[in-house]
Amino acid sequence: MSCHIILVRHGQSEGNEKRVFCGHLDWDITPLGVKQAERVCEYLKGRKIDAIFSSDLMRAYHTAEPLSRVLHLPITKSKRLRELFAGDWEGKSVSTLLSDFSASFAVWKSNIGLAHPENGESVMEVQTRVYKKLTELAQENEGKTIAVFTHATPIRSFFAFVRGMACEEMKHLPWASNASVSEVVFEDGAFQEISYSTDDFMGELVSYVPKSM
Repeated sequence: MSCHIILVRHGQSEGNEKRVFCGHLDWDITPLGVKQAERVCEYLKGRKIDAIFSSDLMRAYHTAEPLSRVLHLPITKSKRLRELFAGDWEGKSVSTLLSDFSASFAVWKSNIGLAHPENGESVMEVQTRVYKKLTELAQENEGKTIAVFTHATPIRSFFAFVRGMACEEMKHLPWASNASVSEVVFEDGAFQEISYSTDDFMGELVSYVPKSM
């Protein structure tokens, strides 16, 4: 038996809009993010989805809500699907990160797989956390299709693992766009990629991680 997992990045957040590093700060989606959540719902509502899971942070949970309403499925929250805990970077603007955390933020921008914010999680710790959670969800939902709403670093680091990339190679994998859809299947104890950051359905609403981040 296999499990099909549909991974959705949250819609544009207040942190994305303000160019602020959110991490675990519980900021919501913007009006554009709301429209993106509705658009991804339109894209997915015809699929046979058996369960919906989400990071417990508002920006992911509120992106999942339109699909939850349309499919009449509850959203199961998990802290283990959260974005990277950014420690001293949380709530800091890009300009502050460039000035006050120049060395560590330079690693984030140039070699993401090696990044580790001061007093926060490393990207590789996020990868391990998310991989273990998605493996558990896949094993608990054999024969089903599930939608998982999460964040940029969890998706990017997880797909780097699925592709067999070393941490130093993760920089070659782009960020998933806001409310984009990525898919894997879990079978015989391993994940296989179906697609990464599909966003053509988003049309004029598409938005990306700011290049400054």
